[in-house]
Amino acid sequence: MDLGSVFMKKFYLDERIREKFQLFKGFRSQQEDQELYEHIYEACFAEILIFLKDSLEEFTFKQFQRELATIDDKEALNLTYSVIIEYLRMVTDGAYKIDRRLDHLVNNLLIQSMKNLSKK
Repeated sequence: MDLGSVFMKKFYLDERIREKFQLFKGFRSQQEDQELYEHIYEACFAEILIFLKDSLEEFTFKQFQRELATIDDKEALNLTYSVIIEYLRMVTDGAYKIDRRLDHLVNNLLIQSMKNLSKK
């Protein structure tokens, strides 16, 4: 299981993304669904980093970045998740805020993809 899968399941986004985008249900090729899933995951991960940058003091965010940079590939699955959770806990209502923010992002990505389909 890759980092994306572990991370997304921890935030219950995996199921939301699969349902909202109807991924891996045979509507598109497996490869197309996987590429779409990875694109959405990358957008969510970027949003988490933006959220932490906006929510943490500059020194604390730099400390977070250093901590992420030191994670060995072998440890990446568990440690990246742990580090992010550790820093989300420093933000008042961090888990709730990031959950809502990511849900909003996924909804907007779905709307954007539907608009792109209607232009074709």
